Amino acid sequence: MKKHFRITNVKSIIMVMMLTISVVVTAANALTSYLEYGKSYNETLEHYLKGLTTSSRDIVETLYEKYSDNIPDNEWKKYFSDIKVEELPSSSVYVVDVKTTNMLYHKTAEKIGQPVSNEVILGLCNDINAGKNFEKDAYVEYKFDGEKKIAAYSVAVSDKYVIVISADKKDITSCVNIIIVKSVAFSLISMFIILGAAVFISTKVMKQLDEVTEVVQQLGRLELNGNDEKVEELCNRKSEIGDIAKAVRDLRDTLRSTVANLKDNSTKLASYSKELSNHSANVSESMGNIDGACTDIAEGATSQADSTEEAIVATSKMGTLIDSSIAAVDELKVVSNEMKEATDIASDKLSEVGESNKKVIDVTQKIKVSISETSESAESIHQAANVITDIASQTTLLALNASIEAARAGEAGRGFSVVASEISQLAEQSNQAAVEIQEIINNLIDNSNQSVEDIQDAKSIIEEQTEHLKDVIDRFEVAKDGIERSLKEIENVKDSTFELDSSKNRMIDIIQGLSAISQQNAASTEETSAAVTQTKTVIEGVSERAAEVSNVASILEEDANKWKL
Repeated sequence: MKKHFRITNVKSIIMVMMLTISVVVTAANALTSYLEYGKSYNETLEHYLKGLTTSSRDIVETLYEKYSDNIPDNEWKKYFSDIKVEELPSSSVYVVDVKTTNMLYHKTAEKIGQPVSNEVILGLCNDINAGKNFEKDAYVEYKFDGEKKIAAYSVAVSDKYVIVISADKKDITSCVNIIIVKSVAFSLISMFIILGAAVFISTKVMKQLDEVTEVVQQLGRLELNGNDEKVEELCNRKSEIGDIAKAVRDLRDTLRSTVANLKDNSTKLASYSKELSNHSANVSESMGNIDGACTDIAEGATSQADSTEEAIVATSKMGTLIDSSIAAVDELKVVSNEMKEATDIASDKLSEVGESNKKVIDVTQKIKVSISETSESAESIHQAANVITDIASQTTLLALNASIEAARAGEAGRGFSVVASEISQLAEQSNQAAVEIQEIINNLIDNSNQSVEDIQDAKSIIEEQTEHLKDVIDRFEVAKDGIERSLKEIENVKDSTFELDSSKNRMIDIIQGLSAISQQNAASTEETSAAVTQTKTVIEGVSERAAEVSNVASILEEDANKWKL
């Protein structure tokens, strides 16, 4: 079956919606990563550098206790050559003599013994020498040779030395950008996976709904001769679509049986009404002949014997026709009663169809409630994913703090630093998994809301069909009333026919006495003429009622032929 534009349009809307949500979530994720992670990374780096300078200060104080003011160059190199920040290639450590402002250690050997060129550190040394207030431990940003720099320093050994750890600020931005690029790439991959799943699920659901819609549309077109194998295949599915298909199948079977009976009975009614109309025409013709015979009797007594004989023959023929009319009326009454019973059965069946439609509406409502409950459960999972995200963020902070403590511990904390790094990676993976769960749950909630709207549309269609069934039931009620009126008129026809039979017997007695009672000929002729006139009027009434019955039968047959079995 060719799909309607409406369904295709809905699928397009779903795809556009999913794409828009994915793009927005990816952009939001990138922006959030840049703002939050960049800020967090800077704060963590500040604490880390301060921790390194504090640990380095302890090393300087240990060396001072051992060598006093004459610390050898090789001792400086031994303890400070390995101190750096792994993530920042430009990081370096150097030690400045506060009194002379010369560098006692630097990773570049040519700078050892040269005055410090860092204006911040140089200003710090001048403040210490001048006896001004200063910060013993600090984190600063400055420019050196046009490059933005960051540094942490610590003043050691009674303000004699300054330990400085510096790095280029662009290295921090580079690290943050790499993390953001990885986050965006992962979000894009997740977006394509979600879109693929949405296309697959929506296509499968729409296909099943299209098949059920086709069967329902056949009923709307009064077609009861659909593909039974296809309907059975839909009914065998263990889903809400299968339940709807079963209800539609029961509805179609009930309508098929009811309409078949209606067609048979309407055909019989039309046949009997035509037969009754033919009998009425014959009787009317006979009454005309009797009326002519009575006129001949009134013309003269000379032809009385011949006219009497002719009247006897005509009366006998009238008796035969009256007997046939009585039998036809009895048969018509039997057929009318059968048609009334069939109409009652059809009305009951249509009522059962209405009940089946109500059951379908109830099942649709249950499906709607079930999908709403699924949306609520998805919202609960969404909240749980938020909790996982919070736990992952806290775990990341704990891992960074553990890294700082490991750095402070020196060689003894190297193993713990590796464990802290692994915990940080696990926290990051947990955070990414939580984000993916949130995206999937949002998709599930959107699909559930769309399914609720589609089920509401199906419910509206079924309610519209229920209204059509009510109209059919009303028509059957009208037909039932017409049949009951026909039965009453048939009783009237039967009574009139019995009266006609009585008049016939009385007329035969009169005709047989004409030869002996010639003086009463005129009176008897007038009485016979009056009886024939009355009989003719009754027969004309019977003909009119037969025409009405024929019209009712035609209407019933026309309505029944609208259904295709």
